[in-house]
Amino acid sequence: MEFHLLFPDTELAEISFLADQGEVVFLVSKSSDPFQEVISALLNFEADEDAELSDDSYMFLWTGDTWGYEWQFEKMGEGVVQLKIIQINNLRYYLSRQGIDDDVLMEEIVPVNEDEILYEETIIIDELISAVVRCVDRYLKAYGILDYSRQWGNTGFAITSYLKLKSYLLQKDLWTGDAAISEVFKRELGQLIV
Repeated sequence: MEFHLLFPDTELAEISFLADQGEVVFLVSKSSDPFQEVISALLNFEADEDAELSDDSYMFLWTGDTWGYEWQFEKMGEGVVQLKIIQINNLRYYLSRQGIDDDVLMEEIVPVNEDEILYEETIIIDELISAVVRCVDRYLKAYGILDYSRQWGNTGFAITSYLKLKSYLLQKDLWTGDAAISEVFKRELGQLIV
């Protein structure tokens, strides 16, 4: 299982997710912060020992311009979740159905296309945690926290949540990535601590 993140010279970031059932590529608005959503979902299920109660299901939405991707997690057993990713082809219609976009009247919107299931599989949550942490690790080693913030519309990087996930993998002896931290990341961490 792998995640990859690319920032072409557009307003959209490209995120690819490779798993047993193939590769899914997402175009996500740079004004959002999709990794924060993924990290929050993963912390909900396994990695956050400080959480009093974790939910058996979790959902979030990545958005593009007129489309979105709804990620649905449902706990199936210890360490196992059902992951379903649905492509929302008409984001305004979806948001109005959810009661989120109150400025839009339902009568004004006609669905463009049916929503489409892009991915549905039962997965081991630790494998997804490892894939996300490796992806974020590669990015931070190459560019650092400050560039991450600039790329995602000046949103703050979720350093505490990221470190909780990485610590979880290290404690379970599941970390297969490089243990070294880049000089850029060390310098930025030093600035944050001071």
